[in-house]
Amino acid sequence: MRCNIAVSLPAVVGPKVGGTLIGMGLTLTMNFIIFSVPLIIAAIATRLIKSENVS
Repeated sequence: MRCNIAVSLPAVVGPKVGGTLIGMGLTLTMNFIIFSVPLIIAAIATRLIKSENVS
C-alpha cells in the first residue's frame, strides 16, 4: 500500500525540527511560534481561495 507523502513527510520532519530547535536552546514558546507561522499562512491562503462552486 502506498503512503501519501503529504502525510508521512511532516510526521517525520516535524519532530526532527522540533528536537533541533529545542537543542538550539529555543524555549517551547518560541518553538510553538515557529511551528504556528506556516499554519497561519495556510489558513490565510485557504481563506483567499475564490470558487464559483462553493457558497
